[in-house]
Amino acid sequence: MLKSKRLIASLSGTLCDEFDRALDEGSDVKCEFMKEAIVCYEEMKNGYIEMAELNIEISEMCCAGELAALEEYETKLSECDDRDDNGSEKRRHILC
Repeated sequence: MLKSKRLIASLSGTLCDEFDRALDEGSDVKCEFMKEAIVCYEEMKNGYIEMAELNIEISEMCCAGELAALEEYETKLSECDDRDDNGSEKRRHILC
């Protein structure tokens, strides 16, 4: 059997009033309310972690597309032909 531990929390007056109002609207027992709040917090925390991972994937996909477009643009730009001074030969410009 799991051992229980006692948790003591100090709340500001405003937060304590909100806590009491929430108890009036829902759960009767402060202990049960706190358990539910902790479970809700953990679920939200996990949701934010999952969303952060998705945001990273999405931003990396967008960056990859932008990088590919930039590379294509630079390739086309580097291969453009321009006439030299005497108007007869073409030369290639290479971007560094």
